[in-house]
Amino acid sequence: MPDKTETSRVVSLAGRRIDAYQLRYFLAVAEEGGFSRAADALYLAQPSLSQAIRTLERRLGTELFDRSAHPVCLTAAGERFAPAARELLADLDRARLAVHAVRDLRSGRLDIVTHAVFSVEPLVELVHRFRKAYDNILVNVLTAKSSEDARELVRHGAAELAIGYEAHDTEGLTAIPLPAHEVVLTAVPGILGSLPAPLPRESVADLPLIFDLGDRATATMLRQTIGTKKTPRVVVNCSNPTALWGLVSRGAGVTLLSRHVAEKYVPNAVVVSLHPFLYRTPALFARAEPLSPAATAFVALASEQPRSTIG
Repeated sequence: MPDKTETSRVVSLAGRRIDAYQLRYFLAVAEEGGFSRAADALYLAQPSLSQAIRTLERRLGTELFDRSAHPVCLTAAGERFAPAARELLADLDRARLAVHAVRDLRSGRLDIVTHAVFSVEPLVELVHRFRKAYDNILVNVLTAKSSEDARELVRHGAAELAIGYEAHDTEGLTAIPLPAHEVVLTAVPGILGSLPAPLPRESVADLPLIFDLGDRATATMLRQTIGTKKTPRVVVNCSNPTALWGLVSRGAGVTLLSRHVAEKYVPNAVVVSLHPFLYRTPALFARAEPLSPAATAFVALASEQPRSTIG
């Protein structure tokens, strides 16, 4: 075990200048078990290697090798420093890869697949932020029939990323939760009449509903909203978000939307919270295998999002 003086000297290296080649030379000597063998492995003259190690030891203020031992071995301080040296070199390698990734992001293409319900939120804001940071990347947005289909397209390699509802069937995928949003009843005032606000969830079943029943996650949400005792009164089955919003704004029926979408994209409509409140959490799904630099950057951007837009 290193004594307290040696430990403090090694830990305090943050204020000392340590060059990457010195770390590599130090680890080579430690792993090869001697200066001569390390010099051969590095294709380096032994005096140059010895000088580099001496310089490193002066900067750290402690000896890293016991040169009187045969073969040469690490001192207690050297034992303590070795893991830090490996970690520092790993950090440098990661930084180098990040630089290459930035270089690779000067051109290229990113394929994202999503179900129509997410074609505005959160897709638009995420792509907007991504394009501001990487304006030379072509973002190709694909449309899936459902959240499940979107994940399958990623699994099969048709796209690197997908946006859909949080799910349990994420085998082979990495899921990054996106900001949760409140789901509200959206309708023109005349349809709602004197209904209370917030509206009890089971009362939704009695209203003329416009929904995309082709999406299993949406159908599940509707069932979770009204419970199992009532049958929903769906008057229009519509998978096109723009058409759905237009139908609601013309009074053809009511629907459930995120509060942000309802307030921004459905003119003439009012929004009513449900009781109990209803929240949904979308997620970004990525292949578990290494991603392209563009997809990696998009995932990093999505991970910086606040976990909730509620409030």
